[in-house]
Amino acid sequence: MRKGKNILIVISLIFIVAGLIVAWYLRFKAEKTDLSDFILKALPLLTTGAIGLVLQMFIKPSGEKANTVNVNTCDSNKGIVIAQGNAEIKEIKQENAEVIIKDSLVNIIPPSQDPQAEKKNLPNLKQFTAPTPHFTGRKELLEKIRQTFENNEETINLTQAIVGLGGIGKTQIARKYASNYRNEYEYIWSVNAETNSGMDSSFQDFAQEAGIINDAKDTNAIKKEVLKWMYNNDNWLFIYDNAENVETLQPYLPENRTGRRHVLITSRYKYWKSIAKEISLELFSPDEAAEFLTHRTDLPTDEHQKALAERLGYLSLALEQAGAFISQKDDYSYEKYLMRLKKYHLEMFKNNPDIYSKKSVDATWNISFQSIENESSKQLLHLFAFLAPVNIGRYWFIQAKDVLPQPLKETVADEHEFEDAIEELTKYSLVTLKDDAFSIHRLVQEVIRDSLKPNEAQWQNYCINHNCPNF
Repeated sequence: MRKGKNILIVISLIFIVAGLIVAWYLRFKAEKTDLSDFILKALPLLTTGAIGLVLQMFIKPSGEKANTVNVNTCDSNKGIVIAQGNAEIKEIKQENAEVIIKDSLVNIIPPSQDPQAEKKNLPNLKQFTAPTPHFTGRKELLEKIRQTFENNEETINLTQAIVGLGGIGKTQIARKYASNYRNEYEYIWSVNAETNSGMDSSFQDFAQEAGIINDAKDTNAIKKEVLKWMYNNDNWLFIYDNAENVETLQPYLPENRTGRRHVLITSRYKYWKSIAKEISLELFSPDEAAEFLTHRTDLPTDEHQKALAERLGYLSLALEQAGAFISQKDDYSYEKYLMRLKKYHLEMFKNNPDIYSKKSVDATWNISFQSIENESSKQLLHLFAFLAPVNIGRYWFIQAKDVLPQPLKETVADEHEFEDAIEELTKYSLVTLKDDAFSIHRLVQEVIRDSLKPNEAQWQNYCINHNCPNF
């Protein structure tokens, strides 16, 4: 079409030149130069040429429309828009984004993705991925999380769940992972997954900060918009902290396909295999606990430090609170703290919440206690509080069923119901079961005993009356 346009211009110019020559001849050479000869001979040529020039102004190259770009698809997050036709090179501004049209491609570069501009992180990204100055150990676990995420052979690897007892350090590991690899993601966002209202609020904050919504919408509409954003975008990490269970969290999870769309879950609930790769978090080893306390307090390892770590059951949250207390006191020592702990027990933790979760040790576990609905499970947990914390034999409860309270007495007599009662405790990581022997953290025991006052003696008697070997 461009070739035809050029031919029309040439022909129009020929008509105009011919018209001018005829007009000149009539004016200066011909004998008769009246108006009728001019109209008959020169004017048609001039008019035809003029019309041709005017027409060529309205002819565009094939597929190009005046002042518009015919767009087939648009993905501004990937920076590519597919357009029809061969547009000329030009630059325009469109909703604060630079749009460069060249040939058949249109590149949209949002300001935050401009290669020349400094990378701008979302507020929550800075908050959740701030350095964790007292974090120690767990290097192998952090590397395992990274390798699993980067292994794209299985879609399920794009979602991982860190599970374990409350206070064991799940949130801190997620925080450390986000901090270590923050530069490898465009977006990192933490979701308060303890309740539906917490997740709705976190989604709303993200939608506003990411520019997904500009006006007020109901929570369901916002959830759909955020999930749509997750589906259409790549290179992000969402951390669902303290998730309750699969059923509650499922509606807030995106459809993960391929690419770097990573979900990291932390939870006391231990059954995530249907949607995620599970990571069971264990207590600190004695060496890890010693390293943590030394780093936290700037005091060297000694026999009192080792005794303190053992007394606290190598639990991350308890060690953090102890370390924070010691570091805030001048000329304080592990020995002094240990003596005070033996005297005041849980009172040492109730007024010193974790600086990140804002929960004390007892508040952390009370959340798990409240999740238990089975009455027999509650009674079973109360009994665990008065036994030795490890190697509690399943057989003991069967042998002692005649002296147990109702409804636990009937539950133990029924194998199926007894399994259900045990399952209620193990699924929230309050109790572990291995080779028909139960274990419970000693601080969990203290929290339970503290909550049972003034009925503590009654629960002790259930053990004494049967001469329990673990009592």
